[in-house]
Amino acid sequence: FNSFMLAKPIDDKILTQEPKEFIAEYKWDGIRAQINTSQKFKIFSRNSEDITNSFPELIMKNDNHYDLDGEIVIKKENKILSFNNLQKRIRRKNVSKNLLVDYPAHFIAYDIIYFNGKKCTNLSLLERKKLFNKFFSYFSSRNYSLSPIIPFSNWECLESIKSNSLNNHIEGLMVKRSSSLYEKGRVSNSWYKWKRKPFIIDFILIYAQRGHGKRSSFYSDFTFGCWVDNGLKELVPVGKAYSGFTNDELDKLDRWVRSNTVEKFGPVRSLKPGLVIEVAFDNINFSERHKSGVALRFPRFNRIRWDKPIEDVCILQDIKSLIN
Repeated sequence: FNSFMLAKPIDDKILTQEPKEFIAEYKWDGIRAQINTSQKFKIFSRNSEDITNSFPELIMKNDNHYDLDGEIVIKKENKILSFNNLQKRIRRKNVSKNLLVDYPAHFIAYDIIYFNGKKCTNLSLLERKKLFNKFFSYFSSRNYSLSPIIPFSNWECLESIKSNSLNNHIEGLMVKRSSSLYEKGRVSNSWYKWKRKPFIIDFILIYAQRGHGKRSSFYSDFTFGCWVDNGLKELVPVGKAYSGFTNDELDKLDRWVRSNTVEKFGPVRSLKPGLVIEVAFDNINFSERHKSGVALRFPRFNRIRWDKPIEDVCILQDIKSLIN
């Protein structure tokens, strides 16, 4: 097992440097993984967990020793599905035939760490990409693909791609220095993640739950929702958030919850519709698991709209229209 190389958030200084010194790739909305074949075929997650049994269709027999770095996604009928579908495969020790058919795993490879008896970590990224192409010339599997390099001539062009051309299974872009070696952790001046701007939508608080640890005496876990339709009579839960607010705001939220409780269910309280919160989230996709039919990625408080009437919050169809 090799330590993962990680990316730092991009900063303005990078965008003043020569674009020709970098390559760009998509930042896939999957789970980071390494494939290791030093003794036996193994798949490791970022926290060093052996997840081979969760993705048996990725197991390959090959006489060469190769270690790959990439992203596991769900790909069906040549289309990458949402992270919500991938969650149905994570941490399963025994995968049923139905799951294999309905949610087939796919490995998008973007780096090679070991190849043909030699460790590649001391080679530049461009040299590793050349080896990668050579490796994939005889490595044939429908469950594997190379992460495509995005052509760009200037930073404005790349920013336009990030802002306007990404599907919901892509979180943003990866910008990597062409001369970078493969090193442990977040190495300065090497790899950068350039996420697209989060979605920001107003929702209504519906439920509140007590927190844990230092927050155990506060209602700090919040379920939010929106109107089902233009009748503004029924609310549907859309997601949960428990971060993004200050301690002072948490104190005010806790007092509001206690003063606007409709019913109590153990540690949970249902709330009188009355408080609008501005929620930021990184992605949105359809979901059969949720009553709303959608699932949000990393929702968090962006602002508490003490001043906004609940009638101004959008309807569910407006939320679904964000999915492309």
